[in-house]
Amino acid sequence: MGQTKRNQKQKLSQNYYQKMCPSRELPIKEFETDYAIIEKNLGQLHFAVACSDGKVRLGVLRGRLRYKIYVNEGDIVLVGLRDYQDDKCDIILKYHKEETRQLWQLKEISDDFYLKTRHIFPFKCGSDANSISSVNDSDIVFLNDDEIEDLKSRTTLMISQMESNTDQSFSLIEGQQSLNTSGFDNFTLNSDLDTRSERSENTQVSDFEVLDI
Repeated sequence: MGQTKRNQKQKLSQNYYQKMCPSRELPIKEFETDYAIIEKNLGQLHFAVACSDGKVRLGVLRGRLRYKIYVNEGDIVLVGLRDYQDDKCDIILKYHKEETRQLWQLKEISDDFYLKTRHIFPFKCGSDANSISSVNDSDIVFLNDDEIEDLKSRTTLMISQMESNTDQSFSLIEGQQSLNTSGFDNFTLNSDLDTRSERSENTQVSDFEVLDI
């Protein structure tokens, strides 16, 4: 029985991965390097990358890597930072899906950073939102039960921390509002006392005028 086109594509992608990425040691970021996600292809080997330090930089792919590395939106890459240009960086290498999972398991990248990769959420927004045919099966990473439970526990912890921070913010706002309300009440009380004193003085003056007459 012959292979279907889907199986042929999957086999070709696996062979390509084994050919282009033989068993190499997992590259870890070092001094003046950082992990980044490809956000947008700007053309001419320039990309908008979101680094793990929270900054968005202009990533430059050198000409010698032009036909050796093919990066797409949502891929994780290793970039070299520049001392003289903080808004630019150089794309050194690209992490494949198995290496991306290893980085997440080693906690080299955060959960939010890992969830932004195209291997977890391969569907894109916009006109291709409902285009399932644009997704390759080889690009999807299936997590096992232990990894799913670990991700759930981390997500629950992040949500609880966000809720506690939100509660603290609301308590601070309520305390500030109570202080403002008490200050307004004191101002109103003082203004009432001043008005009453002015009225009493006017009454005394009118009494003296009546006596003089």
